[in-house]
Amino acid sequence: MNIALITPYKEFPGGVESVNKILIDIFTQANHNTELITTDNFKHTLFTKIMTKVIGLPFITAYRFKKNIYTYDLVIANGEYGWGINHPKMINLFHGCDKGYRDHLKQLWSKKTYLSLTRGVYIQKSSARNKYVVCVSEFIKNILEEDKVKVDQVIANSIDTELFKPNDQIKKDKYIFVGSYNYYAKGFDILENLSKKGFQIDCVTNQKPSPGLGWLESVSNSQMPQIYKQYKMLIFPSRFEGMPMVPLEAMACGLPIIMSNVGLGPELKRIIPEFVVDNYDESEYVEKIQHIESNYEEYAQKAREYVEQYHSFENYKKQWLELVERVKNA
Repeated sequence: MNIALITPYKEFPGGVESVNKILIDIFTQANHNTELITTDNFKHTLFTKIMTKVIGLPFITAYRFKKNIYTYDLVIANGEYGWGINHPKMINLFHGCDKGYRDHLKQLWSKKTYLSLTRGVYIQKSSARNKYVVCVSEFIKNILEEDKVKVDQVIANSIDTELFKPNDQIKKDKYIFVGSYNYYAKGFDILENLSKKGFQIDCVTNQKPSPGLGWLESVSNSQMPQIYKQYKMLIFPSRFEGMPMVPLEAMACGLPIIMSNVGLGPELKRIIPEFVVDNYDESEYVEKIQHIESNYEEYAQKAREYVEQYHSFENYKKQWLELVERVKNA
């Protein structure tokens, strides 16, 4: 089967690109050919410049795809990158959604940014129309369905637990954050306040954080299994997520985590409530950290077991292979 995977970039330090690589590996092992359609190295004309300004980057991928529409047996588009694409066998995969991002951080936005995100909400709704819609979490599914988007299935992200696994290495007496640098959205204000209380936090991010926070720059995803194992806990205070890979990776490596109640949070809270905070107040983080550290080995084991039970890679692979066959044969 020839599969097109439509996404903004081939390489980018984010969860979407990590999932793209996992899906490509799964499909390749099943003898499917997968080609990426991205915005990379696009040469604009005056017309495409104008349309990209109006629609955004999804115009570019739609423009490129239309030249090869009959080449593919099945198409998978990430989020709004299903906009403008009408293929009879099509899956629209939502890792997040602009409605959730807009509304969860609404106190942050200028009027111009709010309107831009509202445009994104409309484009994502248009993208999902007449497609088989998949979300990475119940959290995103609920937000999309509030906006009258029909969601057909939830397939939660997974990671390779043979690659991300605990070891007996002595951990640093430090904490780690991993994620892109967006000061308020990713909760760097909370990380700063925790550092002022004496918590030593190293950040794997794409921009040097404020003084008081450590910085690990230019770290590739292939290096992350070894890096996680050097720390005792992940602190992940993001204010909006879909189904972030970072907490799953850290837990698979035997790290207890503290994260906000978004994305993975509501599901994780039902199983290990000690790992999830409800408010963006560093005092709740401190309380949770101290509790976990008083029972550290127990929670390190619970972290690993949670990923093995609820985010099994074999189940993830099975779900995706069954889905592409079902959509192809529908």
